[in-house]
Amino acid sequence: MHSNFDFVQETHPHFFELLSSAERFIGDDACCFLLKIRLALELWCYEFADLKSVQLCVESTLAEKIDTLQSASVLPEQLVSDLKLLRRLCNEGVHIRENNRGQRMVFNDLSKAQMTQALKCLFELMVYVVRFQNSDAQIPAWRIYPSINFTSLLHKASKGDGDACADIADYLFKAEAENVHHFSHFKSEDVSYWLRKGLKHQSVKAATLMASLVLDHKRSLFSLDEVQNALRSLKAGSSDQQLNHLAGTISERKGQMLQAIKHYQKAAEQGCHHSIKRLVEHFAYKDDAAFGELIAQGVKHREPISTVVDLVSALATPEKAKAKSFKSAIISAKATSLPGFGFVEGLCFFNGFAGYTQDSEKAAELMLSHYKKLPDFIEPAVLTFYVLLQAGKKSQSVNVAKDAMRQLSKANKITELARLELDLAFVLIELCCSQHHVAFDQTPKSLLQSAAKKGLSEAISFLAQTQSRHLPKNTRATSKLQSANGNWASRLVTKSCSSQRAAA
Repeated sequence: MHSNFDFVQETHPHFFELLSSAERFIGDDACCFLLKIRLALELWCYEFADLKSVQLCVESTLAEKIDTLQSASVLPEQLVSDLKLLRRLCNEGVHIRENNRGQRMVFNDLSKAQMTQALKCLFELMVYVVRFQNSDAQIPAWRIYPSINFTSLLHKASKGDGDACADIADYLFKAEAENVHHFSHFKSEDVSYWLRKGLKHQSVKAATLMASLVLDHKRSLFSLDEVQNALRSLKAGSSDQQLNHLAGTISERKGQMLQAIKHYQKAAEQGCHHSIKRLVEHFAYKDDAAFGELIAQGVKHREPISTVVDLVSALATPEKAKAKSFKSAIISAKATSLPGFGFVEGLCFFNGFAGYTQDSEKAAELMLSHYKKLPDFIEPAVLTFYVLLQAGKKSQSVNVAKDAMRQLSKANKITELARLELDLAFVLIELCCSQHHVAFDQTPKSLLQSAAKKGLSEAISFLAQTQSRHLPKNTRATSKLQSANGNWASRLVTKSCSSQRAAA
């Protein structure tokens, strides 16, 4: 652990010894901490009195020493106030007191925040002394103390606390990664030692850290087999969902997917959100029945992605979307800040469900902002594409089209992909005719040809009628085409939006 008083180590070694020692008691022994602070405070009074040529009586109390410095007008009032507050705090720890029942007791109720504040006050006092002696002295910035007390952890670990062993390993790993000076002599082997010690004491935290180091490729201290064996040993005496999820993750990394699914399913049944999410992703394109069961399970355990998928699915059925229970579900979901919930709200605005006023522009804005937060298997980009068209935002729909095509291709929905390619081709033609050029890596002609190859009759028919014309650069020809076909592009877009809206 670093010391905030390194800057006085050479010039004021006695202060450094007392204050760095006090730092080691943060969050641990309040009495020992306050004793160190009390001694440092009195030593500071003598130090500053010597600098100001003020005589302090050795036999006087600390309160009298502070009063002497105050009466000599050698200290700012703020420092005097800090000194008196510190003195009163220290007295709590170095004197026996009585409780309401008349029982004698020692003070041990000091919080970590109070300890930190006391040290920060002494830090300011030492800065005042150093700058009084040298106005150009370089003073380091105050550094926040770590959330754990290393001395306390070592004590707990020596008593067989496996989680404390894991915390020590985690602390040493971070200290090594951040090149903390006080721990520069520790090596990776020390991290390994404390993790293995934690596993001997059946620490789930140690197993979790070991697995994370292996899975993140941060350390080669452990093999996948070693981690898997450690998890198997811990699972034998525990039903912890985190262990089951980690076992699934390690099995998947080793290519043992069937075994991984079994572990994930156990963790999912226990309500593990990470396992539910992973299983949903795995079965999304493979098994509709299993996928539906997992979504229901996720909703039961309030897993975020499952909840959003369930809401989007409900919007596809007007009877469900108009039910009072759906409106309650929307209100509940909004209160929990679900990722991508803005997309669900966009669909509500588009359809006018759950008390939302029908507003295509608002729907398009929300869906465009949130569709990337949702998984591909619910095809959020596809829905967004058609809602943008319905709202008249053609240029923005082109920007979403690539994601929409990828999602349909991933789901192997050939006919839907062909339909989207056809609609996109006409959008590009229309934009070109109106002199609104939008960059896209495929031409309208190539999109139409792709849709035709997939067997879409409208694309085949349109290409047959226009085989002697150039798309999309010959804007005069495309204008004639649109006129001859009764603005087919516009009618197709409307038709697609209508069908998509019915599905949504």
